[in-house]
Amino acid sequence: MLQNERSFDELFCDVIESKDFSIFYNAEFAEDPVFNHVVLSSRILDIDLDEVSIERILNKIQAESEKLGVPSSIFADPIRKSAAKLERAAVDFGYRVGEKMDVMSKAVSDKIVVSSRRVKVVETKDIQQWNKTFIDSFAIPPSWEEELLKRENSFLNDPQIKLLVAIEEEGRAEKELASGCLLLHINPPSCAGIYCVGTVPDRRSKGIASSLMSKAESMADGNRCKLLTLQTIKSDGVTPMYLKMGYKVEFERDILQQV
Repeated sequence: MLQNERSFDELFCDVIESKDFSIFYNAEFAEDPVFNHVVLSSRILDIDLDEVSIERILNKIQAESEKLGVPSSIFADPIRKSAAKLERAAVDFGYRVGEKMDVMSKAVSDKIVVSSRRVKVVETKDIQQWNKTFIDSFAIPPSWEEELLKRENSFLNDPQIKLLVAIEEEGRAEKELASGCLLLHINPPSCAGIYCVGTVPDRRSKGIASSLMSKAESMADGNRCKLLTLQTIKSDGVTPMYLKMGYKVEFERDILQQV
């Protein structure tokens, strides 16, 4: 699951690696705490760190983030041995829990989500269409569009990545105007990550998201994946929707942000 997430992050971010941590960053999305974040190495998180070591690491993270000109948040995963101690130290260092993220999973063999018969979901190579739907669904600022298109074009022909759009059979002013989008990312081969699930505001509560999820799960099954994974931001309030679809919360992650 975490490998899938990290490889997805690399699609939209550059990465600086050190022995203690990795910084995922994109200055074009500097205000976003998910695109710009730090992941501590398992070597660090799986040992009992002392306070001096934690302070040293936090100082290095802060210095590297300042060089990049982005306010890097820190992902604190409670499944790691030193996560709680690191989080307490980060709070003393000036970080606060800005968001909480649910990391979720579902076995591919479980029942596939039922889709709406009024919605057609297709894989697309039309980056402009997918990107517009993504931007509209999440109210993304227009200033992001150029960078998003550049990133999306770079992985357009990657067989591990599937871009899906939902087209309603009726109900739109333009027949082929997409109502929703989803990105399916397969890495490693046994794991399919579901990302960027969005519905344009005026088409919500019409079965768009469930139709996208149904198609994504069917494609994961067709690619012989064993596990589905996704992440939700707690404040978005969408975790209950995925629980109804058969997903379970593996753990809740704190996103520590500098204040």
